[in-house]
Amino acid sequence: FLQDGYQVALAARSLDILKEIEAANPGNAKAFRLDVSNRDEVDQVIAGTVEAFGSIDCVVNNAGTGGRTPIDEMVDEDWSKILAVNLDGPMYVTRAALPHIPEGGQIINISSILGKVGAPLSGAYCASKFGLIGFTKAMALELASRKIQVNAVCPGWVETDMADSGIAEEAENLGLKMSTLKMKLTMAVPQRRFLDPLEIAHIIAFLATPEAQGITGQAISVCGGLCPA
Repeated sequence: FLQDGYQVALAARSLDILKEIEAANPGNAKAFRLDVSNRDEVDQVIAGTVEAFGSIDCVVNNAGTGGRTPIDEMVDEDWSKILAVNLDGPMYVTRAALPHIPEGGQIINISSILGKVGAPLSGAYCASKFGLIGFTKAMALELASRKIQVNAVCPGWVETDMADSGIAEEAENLGLKMSTLKMKLTMAVPQRRFLDPLEIAHIIAFLATPEAQGITGQAISVCGGLCPA
């Protein structure tokens, strides 16, 4: 988004990398510490963004968390935490930002292919990502008259720390080496690869362009063919 000429508010629980981006882009990037499951923090960050930049043309709800949640071992707190970050968070951010989004703005939610297909031992994560797609489709219809587009991007396996953490946890539970399990998962992808994070970023950036103004209410899979729908 910075390369495309946007001024960007960056929010995360850890500020280290965000502060580096802010320092490298003076006047065009602003870093905020934020836990999206905290409504008060969300409201403060949205207010700070509007104070810094005046309006919010595009919201990307990208915060997410996961974890193994087999139903017969389900802990209430684990279920609540995953839904709080993955589903409550996007609602809080969208609600707070909406008064500042002009006609022609965009809201882009990062769901998952596990928002379209189930996966064993991932009930909380699947529930949150299915829910986010439902929220996306409802908001697209609700905000269409205001010419605000709302879409979801649904990544498959991507080379991220979160993916590696989940694979390492599952490999330990299965008694496998992480590298062995990752190879098995890679071979299940028709393109035989994990995606690069930049591939997801480019799709998100495209959805914010005028060329994509006819796209709304969609859940777009970016997964190397793993989820054909």
